[in-house]
Amino acid sequence: MLSVLKYCLCIMLLCLSNSITADIMYEYRTPKGVTLFTDVKLTPPFKLVRQLNVGAKSQIPRKSYRDYVKKKQQQYDPIIRSMATKYSLPSELVHAIIEAESAYMPDAVSSAGAVGMMQLMPATAQRFGVTDRTDATENIEGGARYMRYLLDLHDSNLELAIASYNAGEAAVRRYNNSVPPYPETQQYVIRVMNYFERNL
Repeated sequence: MLSVLKYCLCIMLLCLSNSITADIMYEYRTPKGVTLFTDVKLTPPFKLVRQLNVGAKSQIPRKSYRDYVKKKQQQYDPIIRSMATKYSLPSELVHAIIEAESAYMPDAVSSAGAVGMMQLMPATAQRFGVTDRTDATENIEGGARYMRYLLDLHDSNLELAIASYNAGEAAVRRYNNSVPPYPETQQYVIRVMNYFERNL
């Protein structure tokens, strides 16, 4: 999750040239104020901000978001693999959470106050020993420790662990250990699972 302005500016600055992978991109805003760029139409509560045509007269630079993600995956892969190994997680899962949460931006900040690569709230950061949430290594370690805890809590049920990462452990308990009926959480679980399977 990240601030709308910073996300837009970073995508525009990072995406400069080369081929694109879709003719139309959509800009959405979540209820928490997070901005998403995707070539897939999303349903409410995701609010469509605008539709962007890509191509010769593109409204966005001629480089796909996917190319940007691949570059960032390569940049942070050594740290992610190290933390994934340390906490017995698939590195592909950590990559998926980071892509869904911050698009690999260490200084990403959400309107709710979550910060960094794995979007840690202050209480979560303190709980898992993170002192600087904008430090990529610290943030990834804190997020990995949290995901390890959630997987243990939910008996290795990946969907429940991902739902808890998004909505909180209490929300999952409140709904009898199931994915809460929050559209944002339900689509978050689908998105992370899709990223995870794509990364395998």
